[in-house]
Amino acid sequence: IVCTNEFSAALSLENNEMQDPNEFARLLFDRMRETLRSSCIDGGDLGDLLPSIFGGSFLYITTCSECFQQTRKSEEFMEVTLPIADDVGLQQNSSVDIQRCVDFYLDP
Repeated sequence: IVCTNEFSAALSLENNEMQDPNEFARLLFDRMRETLRSSCIDGGDLGDLLPSIFGGSFLYITTCSECFQQTRKSEEFMEVTLPIADDVGLQQNSSVDIQRCVDFYLDP
């Protein structure tokens, strides 16, 4: 058994508060980013370290079906929520293939 009281206190979380895994990851990354930014050495900025490792961007392209004009929109992200279940064609008791989940997520 691991006691998480000190970890929770360091993140300013209530011990009796439930956290959604995605919300927790966002909170953890935000706190880590703040800490990295405040611990700059010689004016360097470590605040961009986490986004450079874990971040990315989506490019959404919408095409008009009549004139075929395209509109592009870029969006930054730090996490991607992948569908894992029957949606990706998994059979019961089969192992999860991450690439299959990513392919299913990106399929138009």
